[in-house]
Amino acid sequence: MRMPAAGINIKRSPRLNVLARIVDSRLPGMLASLYGLRLVNYVCPLVLVPYLARVLGPQGWGVYAFAEACGRGVQMLVEYGFQLAGVREVALRRNDRKELAALVSGMLGAQLAMGAAALAVLFLLTAAFGPFRQAAALLPGAFLYGLGLGLSPIWYFQGTERLARMVTIDILSRMIGVGGVFLLVRSPGDNWKALTIQGVLACSGAVAGWGLVSMQIPLRFAKPADIWDGLHGGWTLFLSKGATLLISALNPVLAAFSVGAREVGLFFGADRICRAAVNSLHPMNQAFYPRLVLLVEEDHRRGARFACRAGTAMLLHNLLLSAVLYFGAGPLVKLILGAQYMESAGILKILAFIPLANALNNLLGLQWMLALRMDRAYLGAVVCAGLTNLWMFPWLAARWGTQGMAWGSLSVELLLLAAIGVQLAWRRADPFHALLGARPSQGADAEVVGHVGRGC
Repeated sequence: MRMPAAGINIKRSPRLNVLARIVDSRLPGMLASLYGLRLVNYVCPLVLVPYLARVLGPQGWGVYAFAEACGRGVQMLVEYGFQLAGVREVALRRNDRKELAALVSGMLGAQLAMGAAALAVLFLLTAAFGPFRQAAALLPGAFLYGLGLGLSPIWYFQGTERLARMVTIDILSRMIGVGGVFLLVRSPGDNWKALTIQGVLACSGAVAGWGLVSMQIPLRFAKPADIWDGLHGGWTLFLSKGATLLISALNPVLAAFSVGAREVGLFFGADRICRAAVNSLHPMNQAFYPRLVLLVEEDHRRGARFACRAGTAMLLHNLLLSAVLYFGAGPLVKLILGAQYMESAGILKILAFIPLANALNNLLGLQWMLALRMDRAYLGAVVCAGLTNLWMFPWLAARWGTQGMAWGSLSVELLLLAAIGVQLAWRRADPFHALLGARPSQGADAEVVGHVGRGC
């Protein structure tokens, strides 16, 4: 379906009216499911991080941080952007069972192919670089952890807005994994067990989830053409996810080439507290996005109004979080990480400003630009920030240690916001112009239509 030029109202089709009514009726339940999952994903680290930080100590915690970041890299490769692109395509095809089955089968085949590629890359990196060899005992568990998270079909259930059973599976696998860590990780030498336990449970949850999918649509063995279609349809978002990892999640890996494991552990502790706050916004992102896609397809101005209301809620939410992190940095570090991590309090005060910038990045980038199918414009902004972080973060770490890492994390988040703002302002495609009735520039229209034609 071609998207109309921004700023032009079109007659609502019966199909979109039906979908909009479904969204209206399912949105409260969807929000409840996503917030339930996010609550567990929020509480489990708050329980697990203090335990592992104390048991492993700053040195062991730093090695664990490195391996977990590698697992996040595997997750990025396996997800391949389907957490966003998959939701969009499933939401628009969910009334055509045959077409939906072909789409989902191709995406699953693409994810399995990327999982095999991720395993090969991990072997090569371990053979080539010292920091990877030092964490070699943890990397198999890290691979399983990333594979399980990446293969989760929650994007399918989000697109069909039938989340309850998949959320239950994710919650159970996460809670059992945390319980296993408490039972089996007792000393710094057990650090390899932490990721292995979580990885096995994550893979089990993914298998169970795909079992649910197969009960709803007839999955088929993916042919090479299906895999290629899946890869081709999500490659721009895959690249943006990779650049996003360079902005934050892979920072422990980048830092390990410049500083010791202890410094990585001190930074990682503060960063985990900050990211837990930032991630509390995730249910809003997941719940608002399908609705925004439908509204933009129907009426550009109506979608802009919804985006502004959603953005206000997101900004107020993260403003409160930033205040708590800044003024409560010392007590939070002592409570969550322990007294041996008090050096992390100063790091957390710098990182406290990240939630504010992140709320705007989510609204204008992940929500608005992708709803307009401006995938490549968003990709350009994220790649710009990610490539800057690739050299800036290790340089700041080598020069100013943990403080440099904190300022690097904040700076790249602000750089991303500036890049997104420039992209939208140049094309007159931001939601504020849409509310005033302004039409985007011709370049923006061409880009949006071009993305639809390429299946992005």
